[in-house]
Amino acid sequence: MGIYTRTGDGGKTSVIRGRVDKDHARVEAYGTVDELNTFLSSAIRQAEIDGEAELAAELTGIQQYLFDCSHDLAVVSPEFRPYRLALEAVEQLERRMEEHPPAEPLQAGYPDNPLSARLMVCRGVCRRAERRIVTLMRDEIASKVVLQYINRLSTYLWWLADRVSGKQGER
Repeated sequence: MGIYTRTGDGGKTSVIRGRVDKDHARVEAYGTVDELNTFLSSAIRQAEIDGEAELAAELTGIQQYLFDCSHDLAVVSPEFRPYRLALEAVEQLERRMEEHPPAEPLQAGYPDNPLSARLMVCRGVCRRAERRIVTLMRDEIASKVVLQYINRLSTYLWWLADRVSGKQGER
């Protein structure tokens, strides 16, 4: 047998404790978080290229939280498998932004340096993930902490892109 299973050939996919259509709101939500995680990998690689090892490590930690978000969004019935993401993850992002508040309002423009640009792409995908989660939560059970985390993460990514731009003399 190959790496394929053929179980999705009929347009259904597995979630935790069930199967749903591949275009189900739950799949759209965790799929968009997965896409965000992929783009975040690009930002991490750019941070490493730019000699920003501490930032790369911080973003790698966020990736782990995004894996938890994807897991939690795939859970149909939390009573059978508890959610992984805790409110502490949201608070961690808040503390990070409070440690280094912007000296001036965040810039609305899109930066020219590669790392800031990648972070802004991540922010855009993050905002789309948030919209997909809201759609899911309209009709289905989903973790409220995941929604809070993704909401805070979009602000964090904007804040971080702005910091990276300021650090590289673009402000």
